[in-house]
Amino acid sequence: MGSLVTAYEITSKPNWKEHYDITIYQLGWRLGGKGASGRNQNVFNRIEEHGLHIWFGFYDHAFRLIRKCYEELSRPLFSPLAIWEEAFKPANFFVLEELVNGSYQSWPFHFPMNSQIPGDTTELPDSVTYPSMILEYLNEYYKNRKQYIFPENECAENQGGWKEILEWVEDGTEGMSLDVIEKAILVLKHLLNQLNKDFPQDRFLKYVDQFIDGLWAKTEKKIESNTEARRFWILVDFSLTNIKGMIRDKVFENGFESIDDFDYREWLKLHGASELTINSAIVQGIYGLVFAGRSQYTFAAGTALKGALRMLFTYKGAIAYRMQAGMGDVIFTPIYEILKNVELRLNFFIELGS
Repeated sequence: MGSLVTAYEITSKPNWKEHYDITIYQLGWRLGGKGASGRNQNVFNRIEEHGLHIWFGFYDHAFRLIRKCYEELSRPLFSPLAIWEEAFKPANFFVLEELVNGSYQSWPFHFPMNSQIPGDTTELPDSVTYPSMILEYLNEYYKNRKQYIFPENECAENQGGWKEILEWVEDGTEGMSLDVIEKAILVLKHLLNQLNKDFPQDRFLKYVDQFIDGLWAKTEKKIESNTEARRFWILVDFSLTNIKGMIRDKVFENGFESIDDFDYREWLKLHGASELTINSAIVQGIYGLVFAGRSQYTFAAGTALKGALRMLFTYKGAIAYRMQAGMGDVIFTPIYEILKNVELRLNFFIELGS
């Protein structure tokens, strides 16, 4: 992919031949490296490739490139994959498999569409705003499921160990019909916005820990019997541990790469995540995106965290897009057709020696 994109970008410049002499060498006949695919003509032209590939909605550079390619080719509208929107379809429903007592349970996630188009140039949010986005997601998740998380409504008035947190709730929330968890999340979001002003960081982190401890006290006995309560606990512990870690390790000031010396699971544990959370379907799902195994420490913490945040909070249109044919059909053929017409050399079945 890298060599093809490089060749495409170079040959898109005026007078490129005056500065470059380009030859692309390919071991076999299928371009694309790991993403190469072909058709088996003996089995009804079945697609054959290495495995399932999708593009996430925050892959702006990739979508910008492929949109340019389809526009440049200008295929007849009646032909297959004439436009990029036919080649990629939105995918907003995903299922994680949660291992519980030796058996797997499906954990579905639905992500809303938005009006943006992948590949359009927009300004990324300041990384310091990610914690507020995380808390807003937690609040929405809880509001949509609280009748299942606490079916007997036992949480509505029980403040547990959160009295100190809830003292910060403003009088204006009295008529908003918020239960104690919604109020606590509202407080944390309000205090988070005050961190850069006059609210002490240590005190905020103390309240975060109090919220986590209080929620565990409310859900501990439900972990095995109530699937929704267990999943909410994991989401809260996972989300708030990431917020704590970003603040304590000064990720906003030093960049996500400043914590890449740690494995992501190691970093979560360092900042207090429970074993239930560290081994959860959510964390394993993040590792699975880069084909990392359950017990392998193979994902740098900063890279994992930044990728997860970009994926969840900066996608355009859909959170992901599924190709409607093999990668060879959808991605590499359009690039090849353009390169073939600019008179560079494409040498197939070539192996370079030392």
